[in-house]
Amino acid sequence: MSCYHRRGYDLLPCQVVSVSTPSLVCVHQLIMTTSRQALKHVADGGTMAEEVISTIRTAQAFGNQNTLSKIYGYYVGKALALDIRSSSGNALAFSIFFFAVYGSYGLGGSRSHFVTALAHALLLAFHYGTTLVNQAKGTCWI
Repeated sequence: MSCYHRRGYDLLPCQVVSVSTPSLVCVHQLIMTTSRQALKHVADGGTMAEEVISTIRTAQAFGNQNTLSKIYGYYVGKALALDIRSSSGNALAFSIFFFAVYGSYGLGGSRSHFVTALAHALLLAFHYGTTLVNQAKGTCWI
């Protein structure tokens, strides 16, 4: 990677790396923190559900199913809120990354061969991946 202006190369590859790397690092920290917290909430909710299911006759006899359901819903709601925050951070980081790549590609024109090759590789990978999924030769992990 060339970070100086010489015969068609310019600072655009360095701009892409310098903009995208900090955003991806920050989002990695956000995702790890929120995933750890969400996993804790799911585990607490699972523990509570396991105890309720093991004593289902007692819960039925005293009629507190709605109360126990609300307690379990609280844990699930906390985990959902953390997962939504993690997804939003992930979307923000990738939007910054792709803005840096395609913005540099647009500003660089034909002079930035590295950014042109990177943009074409991303588009080709996306096209090939969707082709595999459409032909039932691959999965999309959903």
